Formats: sequence, structure tokens, C-alpha cells
Amino acid sequence: MYKKGKEAKKLINNIIYLKSIKRNKWHKENRLKRNKKLKYILYLFIVILLGVIFRFIYFPNKNPIKKNITNENKEENNKYISNIQSHYNHNLNKNKQINLTYEWNIHKNTTQKFYTPPVYGNVSYEISFNYTEAINMQYLKKPNYTKINSFPKDKKKFAMCSIGKLENLNVRDFVIYYLELGVDKFFLYDNNEKYGEKIEDVVKDFIDLKYVEVYDMRGNQTSNPQANAYEHCYHSHINDFDWFLLFDFDEYLYIKNYSLNDFVNLPMFKNCHSIIYFWRTYTDNDQVYYSTESPEKRFTVHVPDYIQKRMWNEKSMSRGGIKELTYTKSVHAPFFINDTYKTKYMTCNTEGKAFDKKETKENEITYENAFLKHFHWRSTEEYCLKLAIRKYYKNYNWKNHDYYFLRNRYLSYNKRTPEKTNLFKKFFANFTPKIY
Repeated sequence: MYKKGKEAKKLINNIIYLKSIKRNKWHKENRLKRNKKLKYILYLFIVILLGVIFRFIYFPNKNPIKKNITNENKEENNKYISNIQSHYNHNLNKNKQINLTYEWNIHKNTTQKFYTPPVYGNVSYEISFNYTEAINMQYLKKPNYTKINSFPKDKKKFAMCSIGKLENLNVRDFVIYYLELGVDKFFLYDNNEKYGEKIEDVVKDFIDLKYVEVYDMRGNQTSNPQANAYEHCYHSHINDFDWFLLFDFDEYLYIKNYSLNDFVNLPMFKNCHSIIYFWRTYTDNDQVYYSTESPEKRFTVHVPDYIQKRMWNEKSMSRGGIKELTYTKSVHAPFFINDTYKTKYMTCNTEGKAFDKKETKENEITYENAFLKHFHWRSTEEYCLKLAIRKYYKNYNWKNHDYYFLRNRYLSYNKRTPEKTNLFKKFFANFTPKIY
């Protein structure tokens, strides 16, 4: 009996010993894992610290193009604004064709030509082209009236609703492209500043021919002028047209193998009340400077589809006569009031399938039948102008979107070259944010 008790005690001691070995092994493994994690965190901290040191050594100012605004600068700015506006008003009275190319003594001993939109105050940009000459070259462009007159008389009636700011270099190409595609009427909303350029100056002949109507939204400070324009355009002419296209001036509809009229008449769209078209964003085609050639000829290379599908977006065209339709929730696709479960109205993609943005996945985005060519970047020079005038003054906050962010955003989708980076530096070297 005593012998059996001794053996049992020995067995229990062995079990306890094995368990302690196992426990020690587990603690050791955990300690190694924890040390490994701490080592990685330490390495990461060192890399970040080196990055910060490098940043401050080579780029001492976070935003090298932002300047301190003193009272003297404010006085100079106010004089400059009044100077420009008086000069602009004088030119406007003499000639309705807006001339935005002036000679200003910016530096003490030099006089250079600058493009200076009068309303935007205290900053000037040296550019590669004469603005007035470029507008006049645009005005010489004419559509193919033979093609327009050859459309069948029983075709559907199409209307285009668009709103734009600082788009006079692009409006005419846009109108001509869609006239030849089969659009019957254009309702263009001028959202420029009060003393800025006027859309009607580049489409006067189309206004006379009743192709274009321009609505005045100049100086509009509402939170969503685009939605307001779309609402007004659609519901003011709700029963006058079969289809309404609601696109921006940098969005060109491309349809494979069909005309616009034949495409919307395909059987797959019979029950569709709205058709959405996915964006296909095009690069700058390594073009650094502005050209008067139309965008669809200048820019032929699009962003790779696998990248495009990660940041996909869409725009739409809708049937007329639907009172429940609204664009106040989103300017990209319509919303039908009192149709939460989508039983009465249907939004389709270009394959005639029901579209719901919340449920759409990347692999469901298609460019097979039709898509929107989105010329967002254009040339480097045009992008810089757009940023400097349109974005920095109004929409973008300098603290959140500095020079490096905006430059690198452009160069992440377009080929980086020394000429492009130098142009960015040239544009924003003497930039001062607008004083409010």
C-alpha cells in the first residue's frame, strides 16, 4: 500500500513538472512574440523620426507657397482688386468679348503678360497662351450641320443640363460634340463669379440658332448649385423632352456601335427610367500645355481599369415626365420620391440591369456598351489653372490640402516628368490665399 502511494505521488509530481515545462514554454513563446512586436514598433518609430527629420531639413516650411499676410499686403490686395475690376468693367463696356489678358507691372523692372481672372484678386499666373486668342479660336469651331440635319425626324428628343465655372475654353467643344451625337437642346447654367467670364460669349451663335439657352447663376453662393441647376432644368422642361442628360463639361459620352437615339431605344432599356454611365477617367497624355484641339482628340489614354474601378463614379440621363424624380440627394444619379423599394421606377446600367449604388461591386462596373470619358486632368497647365483659381479660393482648405498633396494627387495618375513638377512650382511660387 505504501509502495503504491509513493508511485502515485511520483506520478503526480511528474505531471506537475510536465505542466510547468509546458507553461514555461508558452510564456517564452509569448515573450518572443511580444518582443518581436516591440521591435517592429521601434523600427517604425525610427523610420518615422528619420522621415520627419528629412522633411524639416529639405523642406523647412510645411507649405512653401503660403505667405504671411500683413496689413500692408491687405492694402495692396484691396488696391489690386479694385484696379482689376475697374480695368475689367472698362473693357466690358467697350467690347462684349471678354479680354482677360493684361499687362501688369508685377515686378519692379519687368512687365509680363499674365492671365488674371478679375474677380479672384491678388494673384496672377503666367501661361503659355493668349486667352483671348484661344477663345476666338474656339469660336471658329463649327459642328457638322449635315450630320445634325440627317438625324431621323421621329428620333427621341434629348436635352442637356450642365453647369460650369471657368469653362469657357471647353464649353464650345462640349456643345459641338453632343450636337453631333444627337442632343437637341442645351440648358447651360453660368456659375461664374459676378465679374468673371460669361458662358454666353462662346456660344452666341448657338443661342441664336435656338440650340442653347444660358441661365444666370453668377455669384451663386448656395451649398449645392449643381443640384439646384439640375432640378430647375429637369422640372422646368419636364414634358418637353424624352430624355435629359445631366453631365459636366469634362464628361463626354461614348457609345459603341450605336447612335444615342438607337441606344436608348434598345429593348433592354424599355423599363428603365434612368440610365447611368460609369466614368472612365483619362490621363493628360503627357501634354503639359493647353491646346485648342478638342479633348477627345487630345486625350486618348485612360487610367487603368483596375485603378478606375476602385474610385468609380457615375452620371446619368433620365426620362422626361417623372414628377417624383429629384437630384437633390445626389447629382450623380436620380432619386425617386415615394419609391423607396424601387417598385415603380428603375435605374439601369448600360447593360439594362437594375442599378443600386450601395449594392454595386467593383466587378459589376462595365465599359462594354457605353461609358463617360471623364477628362478630369487635361494638361498640366489646365490642371494648375483649375486648382489655383477654382479650388484654392473656394472649396479647398489650405490646412488640409497643401501644395504637395494636390501635386502628388495629379502625378499619381499621370506620368511624372521634371517639366510638370517645374510647372507646378512656377504656378504656385508666389501664391497667396485670397483675403476675406
